Parts: sequence; structure tokens; C-alpha cells
Amino acid sequence: MECKWKITATEESPHPHEEWVLIYSIIPSEEEKKGGDKPRIVWQQIGDELTDLAVEYDLPFEVVTEYLKKTEKHVNRYVSLFIMEN
Repeated sequence: MECKWKITATEESPHPHEEWVLIYSIIPSEEEKKGGDKPRIVWQQIGDELTDLAVEYDLPFEVVTEYLKKTEKHVNRYVSLFIMEN
């Protein structure tokens, strides 16, 4: 059975609410700083982590691509992946 999911971009640290459970969150600009001279490796690692989560929670692969697209648009915000608790 597939989980329901959503991706948000917020200025403040994400807070799970009601039936939604936070499973992944980053601030893209901070992740790039951590990567130093190798930001491509950082983004590959994030993609790998999201792929693992998609498998673990039976999410469609589009969750990974949508998350990465949202991080490009919101580099100074928390980009978070939530699933609906059953």
C-alpha cells in the first residue's frame, strides 16, 4: 500500500502536525556549504538518501525528483518530506 506524501518549503524549522510525519528535511544552501568543493557529491548523497526513503516507505520515485526540484527553487528554506501516518 502506498503512503500519502507531501513536500514543503518553509522559512522555519518544520513541525510535524496532525497525521503528517516528517521523514526528511534540509536547508539546501547549508548542505552545499557542508560539501565544500564537491557540491555534486552532496546532491548525489541527498538523492541516494531520498531514494532509500522512497523504497522504505513505498513512495513513488517521483518523490525524489520533486524534492530535488523544490530544493533548487528554495535554497534558503527548509525543504521537508512528510508522509501521512496511517
